[in-house]
Amino acid sequence: MKIKIVSSLEKCFPDQNICDFRTLESASLFKNELFSFQLAIMSDVPVVGHAKYWTLSVEGVPADSVRCFRVRNVASAMPIYQNAADDDYLRQSPGLFPDALIPMPDAAVPVTAQLSALWFDITDLAPGDHELTVRLSYPGGKYEPA
Repeated sequence: MKIKIVSSLEKCFPDQNICDFRTLESASLFKNELFSFQLAIMSDVPVVGHAKYWTLSVEGVPADSVRCFRVRNVASAMPIYQNAADDDYLRQSPGLFPDALIPMPDAAVPVTAQLSALWFDITDLAPGDHELTVRLSYPGGKYEPA
């Protein structure tokens, strides 16, 4: 499995490769500012049958300050008006767009062969430096982003 922490400004389309994204290595915030980032996830082996479920945990910040969402793809039949195309659109063809943030009721994370993402919001951080660790564990072992 391949995972990478990426900026909240990225859009992780299902047909993209995880290698296309820069790793988010650090960030700075103002007091009371919300910190958001994504965890891009992609299986590097074919997934036969249904998705494999991994268990998610976040360490380094109080648990009540972390909210996690699944980024769901939304179908768009007409992402742009025909005469309105300019260079600022990410995509101009109909397809699936990563857009809806669905709260995660538990820590089960489905992993498929397509690129997907989890969205994290971190609030109420105390002043100072914080090291955040996101772990995905599976009955066969653990995997951590670099």
